[in-house]
Amino acid sequence: MSLSKTFRMLILLSLNVSFFVLELVFGLLTGSLALVADSFHMLSDVASQVVALVAIRLALKKGSSNVLLSYGWQRVETVGAFVNATTLLALCFTIFLDALERFAKPNEIENPKLVLIVGCVGLAANLVGLLVVGHDHSHSHSHDHGWSSHSHSSATVELSPVLAEEGPAHSHSKKSSSHSHDHDTSHSYSHSHGHAHDHSSGDLNMRGVFLHVLGDALGSVGVIISSLIIWLVPDEYRGKYYADPIASIVFTAIIVYTTVPLLMSSGHILLQGTPRGVDVDSLAAKLRKAPHVTTLHDLHIWHLRSSKLIASVHLVLSTPDPSAQRECVAYVKRVLHDAGVHSSTVQVEVLEKEEQGVQVEKNEFDCLLPCGPGTGTKECETCCD
Repeated sequence: MSLSKTFRMLILLSLNVSFFVLELVFGLLTGSLALVADSFHMLSDVASQVVALVAIRLALKKGSSNVLLSYGWQRVETVGAFVNATTLLALCFTIFLDALERFAKPNEIENPKLVLIVGCVGLAANLVGLLVVGHDHSHSHSHDHGWSSHSHSSATVELSPVLAEEGPAHSHSKKSSSHSHDHDTSHSYSHSHGHAHDHSSGDLNMRGVFLHVLGDALGSVGVIISSLIIWLVPDEYRGKYYADPIASIVFTAIIVYTTVPLLMSSGHILLQGTPRGVDVDSLAAKLRKAPHVTTLHDLHIWHLRSSKLIASVHLVLSTPDPSAQRECVAYVKRVLHDAGVHSSTVQVEVLEKEEQGVQVEKNEFDCLLPCGPGTGTKECETCCD
């Protein structure tokens, strides 16, 4: 029977809260830095799982878009992953500083047998945690079909709200002082459809939880190794007490190594970076081949969440004919769909009649339409950036 994400998180929370108290008490009683460090790592797990649980619950809200959050809570799990990665790295830094202090002043562990027992129990608990979240982690990696084309819902083509309200209007070219009575000078076409294989909306969030639990398991291994060395090596070898801080540093380094990619991935999404694997130049070249297109500018592609890409582009067309515009937009949608983009907005800009058939003396990256009437500020001039 498949367990829901929420139920899995509740199981992890109960395990981690219980074991945090156990490790902290015995770590302080025995003077084991590795055990105390692992207990606070467990505490960070509790915080991360609370964040992840809240993110999961918010992401499950359907139709939750509003004035403040036009896309609803779709990106909240990415935020949760970023917070988890940040807190985990901060915790690793504090453990590293504590370990350096132990190098300068080694601390004797009074009861290494007890530390060993607690470490073994901790490892068992963490293995259970890995089993609980392991399915979600592997599932998200094996079913991310960002490039699939198995969507069956139809595209919707809409005129921009401005045109819907104002109707046909005079067209003003940015470089022309004359007027023409072309209609539909600039249209925005919006297109979005579902994706049949969207299994990874919470990939990064669950990956963050998985890394926290994995880090705990590695910490428990460090506790076991250091306690075994201190227990089995004779007391005359005082260097054995360095095993405790060494184990802490080694496994902290492993945690950092596995966490930095999560931080980079979630940060890249939050900064709306271009998705990895998408060749923007090649995609722009394909879009320029669309019928009736003279040029394009302001092609942007970014992640809404880990499994959903969004794009926007401005197309400059040589004809105001609505059927030609729809033909062009349909071509663009197909190209974007093949690139894994399933939600896109296309702004169509039409050349003035006197500009058609001649070289347009303008920068390819400028908009044909100004930001608004009577505006000339720098911000308005670069509104397409």
